[in-house]
Amino acid sequence: MTVHLLVGPPASGKTRRLLEVIGQRRADNPLAAVWAVLPGRLAVVEFRRRLAESGGAVGVHVGTFADLYREILLRAGTQAPSMPEPMQRLTLREAVNVVLQSGGLSQYTAIAEKPGFLDVMAGAIGELKRARVTPDRAAELAAQGRPGLADMVAIYRAYESRLADLGWIDDEGLNARVEQSLEAHPDGLVEIELLVVDGFDSFEPAQIRVLALLGRLLPQIWVTLPETQARDRTVNRRFARSLSLLRQALPQVDLQRTDPRRGRPSGLAALEAG
Repeated sequence: MTVHLLVGPPASGKTRRLLEVIGQRRADNPLAAVWAVLPGRLAVVEFRRRLAESGGAVGVHVGTFADLYREILLRAGTQAPSMPEPMQRLTLREAVNVVLQSGGLSQYTAIAEKPGFLDVMAGAIGELKRARVTPDRAAELAAQGRPGLADMVAIYRAYESRLADLGWIDDEGLNARVEQSLEAHPDGLVEIELLVVDGFDSFEPAQIRVLALLGRLLPQIWVTLPETQARDRTVNRRFARSLSLLRQALPQVDLQRTDPRRGRPSGLAALEAG
């Protein structure tokens, strides 16, 4: 069970290397189950195009983390009625309206109906759920006197209640369900022989937790991460943080860096994020 972490600047051959890995795996075993995970639908389409041009598209599943999560739950025999994104937003709007009409908001009453407020709440609730902070735990933090957090907790609780009533789970809930399933039913993944993860400029802790679990179960995983020399300190911090978390979480990491002059990977004895 080996995890290959391929690091390099943009356009330095990382995706090309993954296509070669997929081609070799399919050449060794034409029936091998191969999965490629990309950050979004446009990236999925582009990867499929390049995969087809390389001649290795047959039998390779290409999708997002959410697609892989649904496949994992399907193999484990776990029902996961995943809510489409537009419906998630509608459900959140309903939750905000319920709390607003009940007088449950103190800080955000004046802005609760503005479109941008929904974006802020969706991001905040998503961050809490990815960190596995439940509404009860968030309420404990709110009790410590953090301004505005009590309003967010009320909306978070109403949103989770509405999801439960509907019998659906959102993207963050899907991630948590997959973690639980992998821990309880690890044998459901034995057919997947190769997983490649490409096109991400950073990873969320929840995604890294799933990759860590998969790294203990699958024969081979390849993950790319773009090294950047950009002056933007935020970009550099995001890269360094993701690299550090990946190296800590994934077992038996084979760390490689692409050579931008030749577009080929080279082995590294050590690469420290900084």
